[in-house]
Amino acid sequence: MMRIFRTKLTKKYFLFTFVVLLLSLFVVWVLVDYFSKTALRREIENRDYLLNKALSLQFKQIFLDIENDLMMYESSFERGNDAFFTKRMENLVATKPWYLFIQFFNEKGEIVERVPRIKFDEAELKLDSIIERIKWSRAPFVTDIMTLPDGRKTIGVATPLSRTSDVFEGGFIAFLNLEVLSDFLYQSRLGEKGFCFLLDGKGNIIVHTNKTLIGSDVEETNLSDALRRGKHGIWLGELNDRKVIASYYPLSYGNLGLVIGEPVTQAFIPTARLSRLLIQCFVVIIFIAIAMVYSGTNRVVQPIIKLTEQAKSYSKGEAVNFERMDTEDELTVLSNTMHQMASKLIRKEKSLFQILESIPYAVITTDKKGIIRSFNRGAEDLLLYSRKEVIGRSLFDLNLKKPGEELLFRQTLEKGEIVDEAETYVLDKKGQHHDVRLYCAPLFLQESYNSGAIVVIRDVAELKKLQQHLYRSERLAALGQLTAGIAHEIKNPLNIVSAAAEALQRRQKKNESKDAYTEELVDNILEAAARMNKLLQDFLQLSKGDPGELQPLDLIPILDELISALQSNFKARNITVYRNYRAGKAVINGNKNRITQAFLNIIINSMQAMENGGELTIAVEEQKRNWCVYIKDTGKGIKKSNLQRIFNPFFSTKLTGTGLGLAIVHEIINQHNGSIAVESEINKGTTMICVFPKLEAGGDKLEEDNSHGR
Repeated sequence: MMRIFRTKLTKKYFLFTFVVLLLSLFVVWVLVDYFSKTALRREIENRDYLLNKALSLQFKQIFLDIENDLMMYESSFERGNDAFFTKRMENLVATKPWYLFIQFFNEKGEIVERVPRIKFDEAELKLDSIIERIKWSRAPFVTDIMTLPDGRKTIGVATPLSRTSDVFEGGFIAFLNLEVLSDFLYQSRLGEKGFCFLLDGKGNIIVHTNKTLIGSDVEETNLSDALRRGKHGIWLGELNDRKVIASYYPLSYGNLGLVIGEPVTQAFIPTARLSRLLIQCFVVIIFIAIAMVYSGTNRVVQPIIKLTEQAKSYSKGEAVNFERMDTEDELTVLSNTMHQMASKLIRKEKSLFQILESIPYAVITTDKKGIIRSFNRGAEDLLLYSRKEVIGRSLFDLNLKKPGEELLFRQTLEKGEIVDEAETYVLDKKGQHHDVRLYCAPLFLQESYNSGAIVVIRDVAELKKLQQHLYRSERLAALGQLTAGIAHEIKNPLNIVSAAAEALQRRQKKNESKDAYTEELVDNILEAAARMNKLLQDFLQLSKGDPGELQPLDLIPILDELISALQSNFKARNITVYRNYRAGKAVINGNKNRITQAFLNIIINSMQAMENGGELTIAVEEQKRNWCVYIKDTGKGIKKSNLQRIFNPFFSTKLTGTGLGLAIVHEIINQHNGSIAVESEINKGTTMICVFPKLEAGGDKLEEDNSHGR
């Protein structure tokens, strides 16, 4: 289904139908929502008005009952019969829960009786204004909300003792329990979130379904103003951080007003349900419409879409077979023709791809901007990038050179110049250095049109190693021939000179009158003869291509023996030695004398590099098929320009060096089928890495003197 909607034809048809349907449904939804909300609001207003009116009449009746209660007890009040009056008043307070207490005062405003007899400081009650109003009005009224000395909120219903007499004789004040009246309101609220409250003449809440709001005001609304003017109606606005709809109605008794309401979200729940139902219906209708559009489009457009998709697959090289269509019209002819063309094209592309993959060098093609278009297997092996990583990226984003160094490819892309067999280097994905030969030329995919560049990179690292090995071998062969020629010509006379010098040295020691100058000359002759003899031994060592007798050999004891033998030298040069053996044994097939000589030469070089002392670390690490020995010093290091030459015979950076020490090491390790590498930084130190193949399983056991571990 999804592939049908990828075509422009289907998209246009579907989009037009879908937009018309969506607009129609949206208009219907807006109209239904508007009229349903309008009708519901009218119903809510009518309901709230009737409920408010009925509840207002009930509150009015409560206040009238209170007034009648007071009037009834007024007629039974007789001076001199206070006990009877008090008992009746106590009965009244006990039977009707909305009374807190009732208080009687005389014509002077003095408190005569309070039922029940709660002790208050009369000054704290502040009843002067209430008594004063009763004196001049001679009519009952409801007070504004007040706070009793014990902290409770209340209102009072005050009435004079006699309304007909011109002489003021006193009166009653009934203080009401606002929480009881709030419980009465709570039963009449609208739903779970509905509310009701009663306002006094100043806009303060005296009774509320939420008792915590008793005593607060609603001055931020215009409800109190409307109620004071005797108006009633529906109010919509913010109240206690909620958007509410409420009905307000004034009580004709006591200048009070009643408000009944609920949150808008609760009030319009029916319309919300209707909206959800409409949306669900519209979604169903949309799905039905999509299914109908799909069904019609599938019959008309499906063959064209199928043909287009197959053509795209062939253009990307994803399809192998072309499915022919039989629609009994022109599409059948077109399908057969495209099948023939695509088959020929795929065969040519496969042939070119296989040729490109078979080339052992890295072959990369780019467009004129350097964006990579092809990347063969040789390029993946050399640069460690996969095709998916680089296709579509710029060749200059691969970090093939160190920062600041120019790539030779740029000459071809920008100037059209041919780079032919240029020796340079590249960095792979991991930053590793590769010596290469580079060929780069403009790429002409169309006649007389430069479409980009083709880059061929050949890794010559192994070739350079072979050349260096050949160079060393040639020099060693020449050295072997030289050694064989001079051994008989120099060594015998050298022995005679040494023997004569030793005889002179012995005679000089026996002679009581020693000549210091003669002793110095003899010592110089012996020292020079020893150096010449050592040089001849090194020559002979290099000329021997045979490593000698090989046997199972543990490298760790050899290293330990060398460290122990050189301990005094380390101490004299202030060198600290660290051992980091990550294996108990490191067994190879080797010649102990030759291996010992190789390690000794390396350690001596490291000691000489640390003229002012330092640290020497010797580590042994196991690899899959090899043992690696790391000998690391913190000496002065080796220049990068000299790293490739240090194993060449007669190359030395020391004034008194022969340049044969590391050449001998290299030859010995090669004789053991191993390899040696060096890493160095100036003023930071040098690390020699010696790699030896492990002794194959089933080899002879170690000799007794080499069988122990570290």
